Amino acid sequence: MSQKAYVDFHETYLPSSAGADLVAKLKATKSDEEYDAIVLKAGNAAGFDFTADEAKAVMKNSQATLEREGAAGELSERQLDATVGGVATYLLRRR
Repeated sequence: MSQKAYVDFHETYLPSSAGADLVAKLKATKSDEEYDAIVLKAGNAAGFDFTADEAKAVMKNSQATLEREGAAGELSERQLDATVGGVATYLLRRR
């Protein structure tokens, strides 16, 4: 289990054709808890071995980075990469 597995899930699985239905389902969630539960179940089912705590740690680190780098009002290359991988989607949804 690892934080890297969570990042890999967002960077490889979600943008793939296999992840398209899941992305739509995630966008329709009504709470953070619902979102977290779906991500954990789908990620583990797809072979990405991560825990809820590992996912939360990635989100916390990503949010801190976005806040630190986002002061200029434009997305940095790093933020764009995170958004493409799906990690920032969750963070932006929580604001």
